[in-house]
Amino acid sequence: MRATEKAALVATSMFAIAACAPSGPTAVDTSADQAAIHAADLAHVNAYNSGNVEAIVAGYADHAVLMPSGMPSLVGHDAIRKYFTDSIQSAKASGLTESLGEYSSGVSGDLGWTAGSSKETSASGATVWVGKYVAIWKRTKDGKWLNIRDTWNDDVPPAPTQPSK
Repeated sequence: MRATEKAALVATSMFAIAACAPSGPTAVDTSADQAAIHAADLAHVNAYNSGNVEAIVAGYADHAVLMPSGMPSLVGHDAIRKYFTDSIQSAKASGLTESLGEYSSGVSGDLGWTAGSSKETSASGATVWVGKYVAIWKRTKDGKWLNIRDTWNDDVPPAPTQPSK
């Protein structure tokens, strides 16, 4: 085999190998992780409606930050526990239940996010509050997803209070 034929064969082989190589990063299927995070969101709502504060707290990382609408941020399990204990007590006294509406999520490595709408309805089924939320999730070493940042706000500002006479 002459040198020029050998060079042409090597060049053709290299081109063929390069053509078969992936052209960019391969997509990672995150659907199972997104489903796990969505299940955790639904478990939170179900625990809220049933009054299970400890189940809610268990869904948050130790140093999670809760950023409720209209108040300062709360950090850690103790503060989150107190917030949800008070919130659930108020909701139960008023006959309110919480539900999720539109929902989206994403995952990149060990971090995930969820966003969507939520509402509270009265015992008669009337909507009394509508809002939106964003939550950031982190996968633990054992594969469980825990909420590390949770915030929400109202879609409509509260009605102005009437001055007292």
